[in-house]
Amino acid sequence: MLIALGEVLTAAASFYSDLGQAPDPHTAKRLQYLVEHRLGVIWSDLTHMRNDLADRHQDHPQRRACAAEVGPDEPEASAVCACPPHPPRLATSPVAPPAAPTPAARPRH
Repeated sequence: MLIALGEVLTAAASFYSDLGQAPDPHTAKRLQYLVEHRLGVIWSDLTHMRNDLADRHQDHPQRRACAAEVGPDEPEASAVCACPPHPPRLATSPVAPPAAPTPAARPRH
């Protein structure tokens, strides 16, 4: 998610740099600053938090055991329920790709 946010901020900075109004270069530089200096801090903090949780090797105290699969209307249930997720759904019938257009014949002169 942070990679995508960095890409969006970079694109926005590029957009602002081409607008030509007086405050636009400042806005572009600020957006680029956020990408280059602030996202790294967030990334580092989240990595440390993730590693801390992984090192605990214990379930969340509110996680409940259950025997049923997580229902399709429960996308967040895995955080509180140890049920396995649904297996990936397979397409029932393959869809053929659209046919390539055939070039029109050119008239000869």
